[in-house]
Amino acid sequence: MGDERLRSSERRWRETGAPEDGRVLLVELERAGAPTARVLRARVQVGVLPEARLRLAALLGDPAAQEALGEPPPRGALREAVDAWVSGLGAYGPEPWPRVAVAIARLLQAEFEGEDPPAPHLEQAADLVEALLCGEALPVTAPLRLLDAMAPDLDRRTRRVDPSHPRGRARSCATYAARAVAEVGVLLAEGSLEPTRSAARVTTSRAVEALIYAQAAAVEGDLGAVWDDLKVAAEARVRAAVRGRLLPWALGA
Repeated sequence: MGDERLRSSERRWRETGAPEDGRVLLVELERAGAPTARVLRARVQVGVLPEARLRLAALLGDPAAQEALGEPPPRGALREAVDAWVSGLGAYGPEPWPRVAVAIARLLQAEFEGEDPPAPHLEQAADLVEALLCGEALPVTAPLRLLDAMAPDLDRRTRRVDPSHPRGRARSCATYAARAVAEVGVLLAEGSLEPTRSAARVTTSRAVEALIYAQAAAVEGDLGAVWDDLKVAAEARVRAAVRGRLLPWALGA
């Protein structure tokens, strides 16, 4: 990058370390069309991007984040089991887990749109967790009421779906996923972030089951023969949904 303005701003930032000079450097990097990895490194150096967020983006598989760190892809980004991958996303802090739960709830909400249950439960649980993540002060009674509303659809005596056939099983698994998301809401309302890891993992595993059975409804013959393929496809959809929601947050200013 043979741009004198950029070189000048880099020199001044190194000399002063002043926040305003850091901001100028970032503007000049963007103007000069610097590679994304270079911009990410500068954002960390200037202090507008926590290194933990950059490392999270690398765990999510972002190539520019991995290049900016100058390290090979972390092992957590390469794990086959999606629930283990989700667990690993908290290596640099628990903040990702509630967002994982929301991402998966939205994925399932779209998959089961118009089906009650689980679509309304998923929407309400995701809305509640998003509100808490945005700093809204909700009492713990709000997610508890949501859990109470879901309870009949999880009770063998009162549930409205028949889990003995694939689509019913899919809807049942998705309802259990919605319950796990609501449990994330309870923990957030109580001010507990670290314990959301377990609920996020439950959301993940239930979502994979729900997506497998949703596709199984169209399968003829022995489901066991295609189970592994259906699981791979379901896990790929979950990973994509999580990446789609977490990467903009991780790399945001």
